[in-house]
Amino acid sequence: MKTLFCLFAFLLFPIFACNANSCQPDNGLHVLDTARFVNIRVDYSKASIDGLKEGDLIRIGTFNWEKGKQEILERFERAMNRKDFGVNIYYSYENPDCRLYITFFPITISRNGDVFGYAVIHNDIDTYDTISDIYGKGGKFGTFINLIGDGMESVGMSLSWYINECVSYNRKVAERERRRQARRIR
Repeated sequence: MKTLFCLFAFLLFPIFACNANSCQPDNGLHVLDTARFVNIRVDYSKASIDGLKEGDLIRIGTFNWEKGKQEILERFERAMNRKDFGVNIYYSYENPDCRLYITFFPITISRNGDVFGYAVIHNDIDTYDTISDIYGKGGKFGTFINLIGDGMESVGMSLSWYINECVSYNRKVAERERRRQARRIR
């Protein structure tokens, strides 16, 4: 009897453990399934950078923030474009033909460059999805811009990995659905 109970529990557990909503491919990232090019942006308007807002950093002027922002964005773009994850989406910050955007909003940036924030996937009209609680580990040695660049590089790799996992999942589910429809037609 014990063996029979364990067998039923083993067979039925995956059915009850899977939430119906989490198993659906409708996670908002479906717009990226067919995308080849996506523009990336970083919006520091909500950021607290070592306790200061962006305007305060510019006013204090201890370093060239505009040049530093460009360097940080380039490192973020390089990290997003690493092709270790399998889905070929090219991320750029200056592609005028692309109308799909991923905007990263850093909330806090610490003294050692740790970055915490969220990303929004949108076009000019609609917002498709928000990816929250993105964390990037900063550096240990270097200038403040370099430490923030380390953190943003970590954020870029994390965000790229997450998007690629979701897009791969959506493509697998879509392919499974196409096969099922083809079998049903026969």
